[in-house]
Amino acid sequence: ISDYKETINNLKAVSTPPEFVELHKKQIAIFELLFQILESVKSFQNDPAKAMAALEMYPQAIDMLQSWDEELLIKLSGY
Repeated sequence: ISDYKETINNLKAVSTPPEFVELHKKQIAIFELLFQILESVKSFQNDPAKAMAALEMYPQAIDMLQSWDEELLIKLSGY
């Protein structure tokens, strides 16, 4: 969980070329979602329903990450 938080902070600190800004924002949003999912699962004893909802969202978050990766590859192939 701390690695995700550190990654998010590092991504926010990176200077991004204008043509990659939208991809960069998506990447940060995906990592923030994954961070929130893991935080919810970690504290499942406090809110089991939230943890279950987070677990159900996890596969979608992974799909989002894979989609982002494909989008990045397409963008990079143009250079």
